Amino acid sequence: LLNSVLAGGTSGVVGAGAVAPTDWVFGFEATGGNITFGLAPWGTVSFLTSKSITTNRPFLQRSFAAAANTAYTLSARVGSASGANQLLDVIEIASRPAGSTVTYAVNGVAVAGTAFPVLKPWDLISCTVQVGATAGTMQQRVGVGAAGSPTSTGSISLTMPQFEVGSFHTSYIPTVASQVTRAADIITINTGAV
Repeated sequence: LLNSVLAGGTSGVVGAGAVAPTDWVFGFEATGGNITFGLAPWGTVSFLTSKSITTNRPFLQRSFAAAANTAYTLSARVGSASGANQLLDVIEIASRPAGSTVTYAVNGVAVAGTAFPVLKPWDLISCTVQVGATAGTMQQRVGVGAAGSPTSTGSISLTMPQFEVGSFHTSYIPTVASQVTRAADIITINTGAV
């Protein structure tokens, strides 16, 4: 995910002054609502989207070419959340090719995309798509209104968005203008007596 630190974004009303970060756009349906970049305590890697009426859709979007028979995961940490939002209306991989399957999770536990989870600070939300035999162009979407739910209102701040090949999320690594190769995650287990 290029520019996961959201550089170049300008806070404001979507469609009337707000500017999407470099390598991102506001979805073509994204109008109304507010977006704010660089929230404490996470700084440049965070943003807030909020809307008071259901037709507002202040979400960020990126398109990517998806390979056939490949899994992709989009994830982000929650900073704060208010209102009622389906999970798929906060994080979504949209325009999926025919034959693809999609799953959603909160803190690694599978939930329905249509669920209205009570999200708390530091929760990790994710959307995973398993592309079938047909490749195609899909869209990474994060922010309130991502799926266009007519019942979605409120606000959510997200931090450390990450998109990667694979059926689960891994630890966050910031990127700007180029891809970054991360060292493998290392898991340690305390085998001492308890």
